[in-house]
Amino acid sequence: MVNYDNVGKISKNYIHEPREVKPYGLFTSRDLVLKLYDMHKIGTISKISSEEVKHFLGWELIGPSFSGLGFAILSEDMLNVAIWDDHVIKNQIYLFETGKLRDAKPVDIGKEGPFCIWELGIVQYEKRTWKRFLESERTEEDKKRYIEDKLEGNL
Repeated sequence: MVNYDNVGKISKNYIHEPREVKPYGLFTSRDLVLKLYDMHKIGTISKISSEEVKHFLGWELIGPSFSGLGFAILSEDMLNVAIWDDHVIKNQIYLFETGKLRDAKPVDIGKEGPFCIWELGIVQYEKRTWKRFLESERTEEDKKRYIEDKLEGNL
């Protein structure tokens, strides 16, 4: 029997505020294409430009990266970079508590967790688009279709 007093403990200070997501361009390099997403509280806008995100990724992601396809999610104090490796997604989170992306440092996913509840909405969408790609012939057109298929709206 479950003792409900011992489970479902959420901090009394936690306020659940829905988020929205919008496409934020593409990061491209020789061996990598990432769909960029801006995820923020409804009614707010990002203080970090997509160009800043691309510049940061250019410094952080050097060399071949698994399949070469994935996505990155910018939130108010984190950048979550997720790259597909066949049927597994590998991600790295960068935390920037100063409000400046250039100050971002990688964090331990084992400690922080790989995705928040809203990011999981994006991950679910990306999972479906990646599955369609895996089931395709994986032609250049199929790659373009994956890259162009982006999520936008409330999470």
